[in-house]
Amino acid sequence: MKNNLNFIPNAAVDRWNNIEIEGIKCDGQGNCEPVYNEPPDFYSVYLHQVEGGVQCIADVPTEQQAYDLANLIQNAVKSYKDNGYLTKPFGIESDKRGQGFDGLTDDTE
Repeated sequence: MKNNLNFIPNAAVDRWNNIEIEGIKCDGQGNCEPVYNEPPDFYSVYLHQVEGGVQCIADVPTEQQAYDLANLIQNAVKSYKDNGYLTKPFGIESDKRGQGFDGLTDDTE
């Protein structure tokens, strides 16, 4: 299990409209893949790019830390939006089917 935060803020340079969280498992060769039916080694937090695809911005040891980071980002964006600095909302999506939580999702893009 990963025991530290790997934060990559420079990865968030393109416009994004959602936050995604995925559990990740790595083999002994350093190859890492999302997992859905087994315990992950760590969790990755992604920004869903408006133009398509996702960009990983952090790897964290626990699911709670992934949600805490996603909530921090979401709340910062909401604060900027509420103060008139942003015109588009953003949201959070979980890799767990049906177990996401309500975010500020922009379905217009």
